Order: sequence, then structure tokens, then C-alpha cells
Amino acid sequence: MNLVEAIRALTTGDTAIVSVIGRRYTIAELAPKMIGENACVYNNVGMTEAERKGEWRVV
Repeated sequence: MNLVEAIRALTTGDTAIVSVIGRRYTIAELAPKMIGENACVYNNVGMTEAERKGEWRVV
């Protein structure tokens, strides 16, 4: 799944998302403000470009 889909999953109650490089992010860290169909506004928290463009999984 992509980053927008992963962040959307966090807003429905999932605990965390894990990036392609294995870093774990929570809803509190990312604090999404707006989520659209293909984009969202969130806190970057030092996320790399590789993470943003890579695959994500929900845990």
C-alpha cells in the first residue's frame, strides 16, 4: 500500500504503519490534518523520500 492508504488506515484505528526501511510511525507522530483520495497533509517527522515513495504496511 502507499503512504496515503497507510495513513488512512491509521485514522480507522490501526496502531502503526511501517515504512519500506522498517521505521514505525503512529497517528500521534504523523498527526494527519487533511486526507484526500491521493494526497494528505501530515507531520513529516524526518521521513525520507525513499520511505514516502516506498511500500507501507499496517501493524
